[in-house]
Amino acid sequence: MIDAEKCTNCSLCSRKCKAACINHKEHRIDYSRCVTCMDCIDSCKHGAISYKYRFGKRKRPFPKRKQIMLVVVS
Repeated sequence: MIDAEKCTNCSLCSRKCKAACINHKEHRIDYSRCVTCMDCIDSCKHGAISYKYRFGKRKRPFPKRKQIMLVVVS
């Protein structure tokens, strides 16, 4: 996500983007081309770009990992 209030239109994010999916003038990201490399977040000196899970929080937590027990028979 690009915060339009923090963005100064310096275009560092769009120049660093390997997938060329950032339009800094319109503050838009083409999510269909984004490869989630996070280079844009590292390049933004104003903190205008952040990563957010688009589909919201899960209603129930992920199931716990099952522990595997290894039994050695001799």
